[in-house]
Amino acid sequence: MKYLILIAILAGPGADDPTALLEQIIIIPGVSGHEERVREAIRERLPEWAAKVAVEDEHGNLIVEVGEGKPWVLFVAHMDETGLEVMKIADDGSLVVRHRGGFLPTLYEGEIVEVHAKEGVVPGVVPPRERGQGRFGYDSIRVVLGTRSAEETQGLGVAVGDTITVPKRFDPMLGGKKMGRGMDDRVGSAAILWAIRELDPEALSKKVTFVWSTEEEIGLEGAKGLAAVKKPDFVFAVDTYVSSDSPRESPRFGHVRLGEGAVVRAIDGSNIAPFNDVMRLLDLARDRKIPLEYGVTGGGNDGSAFVPGGAVDLPIAWPLRNSHTAVEIIHAGDLMALSRLVVAIAEEF
Repeated sequence: MKYLILIAILAGPGADDPTALLEQIIIIPGVSGHEERVREAIRERLPEWAAKVAVEDEHGNLIVEVGEGKPWVLFVAHMDETGLEVMKIADDGSLVVRHRGGFLPTLYEGEIVEVHAKEGVVPGVVPPRERGQGRFGYDSIRVVLGTRSAEETQGLGVAVGDTITVPKRFDPMLGGKKMGRGMDDRVGSAAILWAIRELDPEALSKKVTFVWSTEEEIGLEGAKGLAAVKKPDFVFAVDTYVSSDSPRESPRFGHVRLGEGAVVRAIDGSNIAPFNDVMRLLDLARDRKIPLEYGVTGGGNDGSAFVPGGAVDLPIAWPLRNSHTAVEIIHAGDLMALSRLVVAIAEEF
């Protein structure tokens, strides 16, 4: 599989569908505050017209803006993922870290990790808790590289500020499903990247802005910075719908099944979308024969940062199992539906 991933990276911009684009960008590390490689990979895959107008703002957001007129529509998907950052190299050579974004600390316990140093990846492990230790929290995570001193660790090229993730992968599963780490929000990033490649900029009758944002997982920081200067009429945050479509979860909350299309996050932890606008989206999708559902889930979205400036926040998503873990699961058909929905909104909403 590693060889297939390498081929996907080398394949570069020539992807025919959003799943192929996702495969190319999901394996690139981009812990919050360190999205540089993801941003450049997306920039390299923009169509020629978009690459000419693409800009990076002071917050690291990548922005493509096209067209004029009303309503002004803005799409935003975040580039960052949860992970760890090196805070200190201890005298024994181990790494003292801090978490970037929220996840269950036990997911790192006893796991292999990768330190993304300047000169390349350095493998390490997170040792399991000692006998008698009851709790394994964020402060229990310590990364061991096999060294015995700070000098040996520094000799590997590891430095304070380097990021750490579990090994990145993208594997097929039965029934059109895909498994990997960082679906949140590389799926959204791939969806708007594919959509922008499908659009004819000369045919748009309104102003449309596409944004790949930074530091969403640690407080919507990139979106907040952008919202201070851009005041769209509608903002479509393209992000995860944390679904309970799992054999172990209750269907009473967030139950949207994988494989049945895109989703409108009608209500989440940061926003309530206006009912009439949700209905407009459903009508548009029906007219374009795009499978689309709506539901209530947890979490926040980048679009909520634009609401104080007068924007209507209509988050669109795909169903995801096992959010913020190394085994996030999506359905490829949902990604295609989401990508087509972005095109439809840009052209007709």
